[in-house]
Amino acid sequence: MPAKLEWPRDLMWNFACPTKDWPMTRMAGRGTEEMKTNEVTGRFKRGEAGFGVELGRPGIATTFDDIEKITTSVAALHVVFEGENPITPLIDVATGKLKDEALRKVHVLSVVLEFKTTMERVKAVLRALQEASKKIDTVMSISMINRVEPDGTIPALRLLDELGIKHRLNMKINVGLGRPRAPE
Repeated sequence: MPAKLEWPRDLMWNFACPTKDWPMTRMAGRGTEEMKTNEVTGRFKRGEAGFGVELGRPGIATTFDDIEKITTSVAALHVVFEGENPITPLIDVATGKLKDEALRKVHVLSVVLEFKTTMERVKAVLRALQEASKKIDTVMSISMINRVEPDGTIPALRLLDELGIKHRLNMKINVGLGRPRAPE
């Protein structure tokens, strides 16, 4: 890390350095372990969908003004923001608004917003993300998770097809070989 940085430069450094450990999450990175380790974390249950919305990557950067456009659009749909994500303490989770207006013009390399909702609200969330994407001045990618049903179907794929949203055939499928963490 460079010499002691003052606010908001220290925040910019934290989001630019993927090996930086965040005090609130006790792990490195711009987000959490996200959906990739659900068999261990158990964050996403049947009937829920999780989202990871990354802004600014690769190498484009983003501002907190753009971040707020996304967070306010989904907060209006009563999503649950991931408490362990480093961006969550900076926003009012009820409204999606930044807690510090001075952050609006701050640039960061990239941010991964994480939240979840019910499967019933997935279409509304995806529509809100599509609309919000038209208002931002950066790039955005969306990851979504839901649990595979016992019959092997993936409910999220049906919803994406209904909305006409293309999805990758080579998507990640977590087969659940990890062991759940013991409750803390």
